[in-house]
Amino acid sequence: MTRARPVRVLAAALLPALLAGALAGCSDDGGSDASASPTAATSSAAPATAEVPAGWTATEVEGISLAYPSEWQVRTDAEGVALQVGVPFTGQPFPPPQVQVYVEDTPVGTLQVREPLTRAQISQQLGIDIPPSTPATIAGASQAVQFGYTYTTDAGTSTRDTPLEATDMRQSDVLIDVPGLPKYGLRYSAPADQYDDTLWQQLLASVSVEGPRAGT
Repeated sequence: MTRARPVRVLAAALLPALLAGALAGCSDDGGSDASASPTAATSSAAPATAEVPAGWTATEVEGISLAYPSEWQVRTDAEGVALQVGVPFTGQPFPPPQVQVYVEDTPVGTLQVREPLTRAQISQQLGIDIPPSTPATIAGASQAVQFGYTYTTDAGTSTRDTPLEATDMRQSDVLIDVPGLPKYGLRYSAPADQYDDTLWQQLLASVSVEGPRAGT
């Protein structure tokens, strides 16, 4: 695993130089021109409805709905996210498991544009190779992909000024497309020994997205 700071943001807009070139032929609705290289994997047909596990808390933010374990709490220590929720931070010496939701209201291109740019950003920031993306099934989405990776955080200090140990982390990202805007992203991160595959699959099954907003 590679020692690095945690990745904070999923937005392709954080790659201005690459994005400017990639979106040169994009339309105002967030789509790209036909010449864009289709590098992202294609998702299977999205289900009509999402499935919320019994006892979980359901929520909606800016057109994306999801559910999470009832013992999790909304947190506010991450920047640039529409929603951050996870295991309550009580001074643990490691980043506790959490999910972050990202909403892109500005034209960032289709998944064929966002997927390779987002992967390039993360790979460069962490100095790692990321395995190929695979299709993800999200209710209401026209297309979605997911990819996962591992890295190691540096020792440091939390937002509460408590010590944090260097921690092996496992992280999964999902990029979600709908016609027009907004575009969505979802991230689940946890210490590698606390990463719960079953929880992640249940959380993904609970996600649904609306169609484009009026005027997009």
